[in-house]
Amino acid sequence: MGDSFIEQNQFRRILNRNVAVPLGFGFLSAFFFSAIVYYLLSVSEWVDQSVRGVSHAHETLKLIGNLEASMRGYLIAGDDVFLEPYQRELPLLNQELEQ
Repeated sequence: MGDSFIEQNQFRRILNRNVAVPLGFGFLSAFFFSAIVYYLLSVSEWVDQSVRGVSHAHETLKLIGNLEASMRGYLIAGDDVFLEPYQRELPLLNQELEQ
């Protein structure tokens, strides 16, 4: 009977070790996984914001290029036809720069 009690204690220790350690690592890894997912989502928001900023800058540069080409055509040819795109796109540039 005394030998059985020692075996039961040893069995409980082994059982606790074989159950508690994997469960502890499981909870710990779930916590780290959740933290990494949260971090990646916040980084993704920053990436989206950067992409929007670069897109806005690209559109602004495209408008500036069109304005420059229109003004250059007017200065070279002296014809008011070349100023029409300039006058049409100048308010658009002002709107883009205000944003």
